[in-house]
Amino acid sequence: MVSLAGVLAVDGSEENDEGGKFRLTYYWVVSPEDADLTTPLVDVLDLDGMVIAQAPEDLVMQIALEGSGFLEDGTLINLACACPYPDSRFFLVDTALFPWGVDARGQALVPFFTLAVDPDAIALGATVYIPDYDGLAVPTGTVHDGCFFAGDTGFSIAGRHIDLFAGTRAHFLAVDTALNGLDRVKLTTGADVPCP
Repeated sequence: MVSLAGVLAVDGSEENDEGGKFRLTYYWVVSPEDADLTTPLVDVLDLDGMVIAQAPEDLVMQIALEGSGFLEDGTLINLACACPYPDSRFFLVDTALFPWGVDARGQALVPFFTLAVDPDAIALGATVYIPDYDGLAVPTGTVHDGCFFAGDTGFSIAGRHIDLFAGTRAHFLAVDTALNGLDRVKLTTGADVPCP
């Protein structure tokens, strides 16, 4: 059995078990080719319950799960509440300002930089360092420095769980393969983060 003694906890202290690691998942912008477009059309509603579009149900369900996605006509929509489908509500996104969607702080999502976190575990706005990413070539054409920004949340992100924004499903698959399906990571926040 591999010992995980000395794994850094989120607050920089050491823990003696795997509780010091965070579960790692990914999210991305859904595109129509990611969904079954033969499912029945459903209304896409805004926060006031007004219809902003109609789209295949599978596409809307996947956008609700991931947080943002493109409708068949190229319109980008973003989840407007922490509410799973079928209670999801959305807003239209200006892709000139937010090409990938909007995070919980109202800022642009950035592939391989934005993390969704539980604010009770990692403060929104915190810089997070993940050593497993330091030096990794990512599909956006750069070599990662291991530094991330906790800018988003999610209705399924709770406790020691981070959700890394990969941009596209293809980007997620490439990085998941490069990291051999890594699903638990140690990370550092606070004064000990070696990030600019």
